Order: sequence, then C-alpha cells, then structure tokens
Amino acid sequence: MVETDTVSNRQEDLDPHFDIVLKRNSEAEQKIRMMLENILRKYDLKKWTLTQKVIIEEEARPHSHPVLTLGTRSKNENIALASFLHEQIHWIEVGAEEIMNAAIAELKDIYPGAPVGSPEGGDTLKSTYRVCRLELLALKELLGEEKAKEIILNKSGYRWMNRTVIEDGATIDRIIQKYFPHQIQ
Repeated sequence: MVETDTVSNRQEDLDPHFDIVLKRNSEAEQKIRMMLENILRKYDLKKWTLTQKVIIEEEARPHSHPVLTLGTRSKNENIALASFLHEQIHWIEVGAEEIMNAAIAELKDIYPGAPVGSPEGGDTLKSTYRVCRLELLALKELLGEEKAKEIILNKSGYRWMNRTVIEDGATIDRIIQKYFPHQIQ
C-alpha cells in the first residue's frame, strides 16, 4: 500500500492535459497549485471535469468563466476540492442554457423567496439556484456524506442554497434528474 501512495504522488501521474497557470507565481498560489495537483492525483475527477485549464490567482474570487480561476483562500485540500468542483460544475451550463433556464424556472416556483447576494445567495437569482446540489453530490461521492455536508455548511457563500440542498435534496435531485439525467446516477 505504501508503494501505491508513493507512486500516486509523482508529478508525472497528473493528467498531462491539465494546464495550471499561476498568475503571479506567489507563495500562496504555489501552495494552492500543490493542493490541486495532489487532489488531481488522489481522486478520479473525470466525471466532474469539464475544463482542464485552471488559473490560480492570489486573492481572486473563484469563478468558472472565461477560464476556471481559483483563489488562494482555501485553508485545506477539502475546501480546495469543493471550490474546484463548484467551478467545474458551472461548465455543465455551456451549450445548455435553455435547459438550465427551464430547471431554474422550476426551482423558482418551488423556492420563490431565494435570496440574492452574499452571504446567503449568489450574485444573481440565477446563480443562487445553480450548481450547489451537484457540488454536494460530487463531494459526497468522493469524501462521504458527513464530510461533504460539513464542507458545504461551512462555506462562506451560498449559505441559503447550501442548507437547502442538504435539507431538501430529494426535491432538487428530481429537477436535476429531469433536465440533466447524466449528472445523477
């Protein structure tokens, strides 16, 4: 078993198609790159990987487009994993805007009082409804249910949606299954 761990930590075990760029090459950016490289070696993320170009920028707010960008605030690997998955999952929407809008319309009917703005909601009503349930499901698959819930509930943003995807996951799963059946199996 020790031999496997040693092999999995080698640089050449990273997917050669991943392009990780440091904006300033700062110490904080290097630390996040090391975390991300370790995550990419440790977990099979193919199911959740939709873009392989990543920029790490000190003090940047993580975002998905035009290039997936991670900041340097992640305190540990689990938080970095959650951030990476969250931004990757936004890429599901590319080319599926009409389907996403239909799913969001259903969510608006079910949750008409969803908040907008930090810390409870996303930047827009649309962003409040997106992504968080799939992020939880991905973390659950990779880390187990309790750890996934702990990570999601301790995030600084999307607080209302994060609570909702845990408390009312079955309802949200039905909508995801209806519009994005390949994402829930």
